[in-house]
Amino acid sequence: MASKRKIGREMEDSTNGRTDSTHSREHVRSKRRLRVPQDTSTNLKWIGFILVLSLAILGLIYYYNYYQPSPKTSTPKQRTSQGTVNSTSKVPSKKPQKTEKSEGKTKSSKPDLSPKKSKEGEKSKSDKKPQKAPATKKPQTETKSKTSKSKTPPQSQSGTNFRGPDLELSPEEVAAIFNPQGRALHYPIKPSDADRPYMMDLLNGDKFLVDGEYSKALETFNGVLKRLGQSPRALLGKAMALENIAEKRKNSKVLDNAIEFYRKVGVESFLAPEEIKEYALIRLVGCAQKSGKHEISIDALERLFEIDPKNDGYAVQLGLAYMKSNRLLEAKEQFLNITAQWPDNTFAIANLGYLYYVEKDYSSAVPLLLLGLENEHVKMNHMFYEYAGEALSKLDRKDEAHALYTKAVNLKIFPSLWQRSVINEAGLRAQPWWNIEDTGVESEIRKLEKEVDMIRSELFSVLDEEVGFLNSSNQEKSVWMLYSNGKRDSYNCHMTPKLCDLIAEFVSAAKCRRGETRILYLPTSLHIPSHVGPTNTRLRALLPLKLSSGSLRVRVAEETKELQKEKVVVIDDSFEQEVWYKGNKRGLLLIVEFWHPDLSETKRTTPFT
Repeated sequence: MASKRKIGREMEDSTNGRTDSTHSREHVRSKRRLRVPQDTSTNLKWIGFILVLSLAILGLIYYYNYYQPSPKTSTPKQRTSQGTVNSTSKVPSKKPQKTEKSEGKTKSSKPDLSPKKSKEGEKSKSDKKPQKAPATKKPQTETKSKTSKSKTPPQSQSGTNFRGPDLELSPEEVAAIFNPQGRALHYPIKPSDADRPYMMDLLNGDKFLVDGEYSKALETFNGVLKRLGQSPRALLGKAMALENIAEKRKNSKVLDNAIEFYRKVGVESFLAPEEIKEYALIRLVGCAQKSGKHEISIDALERLFEIDPKNDGYAVQLGLAYMKSNRLLEAKEQFLNITAQWPDNTFAIANLGYLYYVEKDYSSAVPLLLLGLENEHVKMNHMFYEYAGEALSKLDRKDEAHALYTKAVNLKIFPSLWQRSVINEAGLRAQPWWNIEDTGVESEIRKLEKEVDMIRSELFSVLDEEVGFLNSSNQEKSVWMLYSNGKRDSYNCHMTPKLCDLIAEFVSAAKCRRGETRILYLPTSLHIPSHVGPTNTRLRALLPLKLSSGSLRVRVAEETKELQKEKVVVIDDSFEQEVWYKGNKRGLLLIVEFWHPDLSETKRTTPFT
């Protein structure tokens, strides 16, 4: 019994011992849970500091990548299709752009290539009465935003190669309009952008571009392309570097390479953001126009118009590109659509009037041309005054034509009412008809008159009286060119060597870089309408070599004279002139253009600017 009691006490003691130890352990654990460390405040301070530092870093990243402050100092100038404006001034469009300012930040806007509107157009907008273009032919009821590109582009009705007013933009001009700061590679790079890992290299390449170190820029962008062959900004930067190198070296092959890389960004790239594509397409338009690749320019402009169909500037530039590529029917449809959608776009109205003028639809052309001359850019372009004036003359409204020319004289576009050349040197004598003794080349002119028989005999060797000139260098049947802009036509001169040697002795004509020496084969009935030459720095000698029974009359300014066979007359073709010929057989006329006697030798040899 005693042993049992002893065993029982031992078991009880062991049980109590386990219980006490368990309780003690739980007590310790609870104490640990309740214990508060002494350095809690220090840890909280470090955590706060790390959070603030993280927020600051994120803010700097946002500022660096997404915020582009507007320049506070000098404001770069923009170029528009109608002239130079300041980037802070509004570029007129159908609806004036509103600038929203908040905390010193200017809200960015889409590029505006729209031509300037007339003051009258702005007045009408303030009165909420839009001015409508007085087009005589109504456009289609459903206005197409973009003319579809045909496989075989229609040609002009005359069938001749067409060249319209030179109003398109250079690459620098269109780029300045789209991005006034000129830093395309500084566009925001989002975290998902493929270019983000190469941001620093891209910015270094951009700095080389700004500093004019184009070879280093090209090397930098090539380095990025080795790692990411489809990098949009590296392709764009490479194209910009090539474009500048081509401009510096005057190398057309390098410019073609730039065009290729602009196409890779604007047309082919699947990684490029929309703003980068748009910028590349604008630069592509300028380069293509500079190299005469109008079809590439048209394709780029059509894509730009798809990106921003509300941009009438893109629409106008597309119409001009159609004109440059001789696709006049498409150009006309494009400008009809523009005037329907933007009725106060006087720049488009002027070009539509010009297209009616080309079609000889003068009654439709006149009101459009006159309204278009209200445009700030158009009214300083001499060609539109000539188009409108000639159309008015064709409609027997000569008084209105003279009033229009007088307006141009007051704007200092033309020297005088009758002398309407645009490349002029001050201080030169201006008279429609000249005495041979006053030209300074009397001996050369008299020699031409003495050699008429030799000239005729040599010309008859290359002339078929029924067909015209045979095997001419320019395939012209009615024109035999001898010298052009101071250069000898080697092919034609090989066929008529004595005649060319005779002109070579006439140094003032052979070296006249603003003139031509040629033979005209006159049809039996000819009327050359009133026109003016481009410059007052030259004179023109006319020598009839063959005239059948009939008359050859020339009007210069207000005086008309009948030319005599084998006798030279000298005129200043910067004055308005008109020619008539009627005979039972075709005639031959030698035209020799030579330097104005008052033009200094320095001016004659200085390269044109």
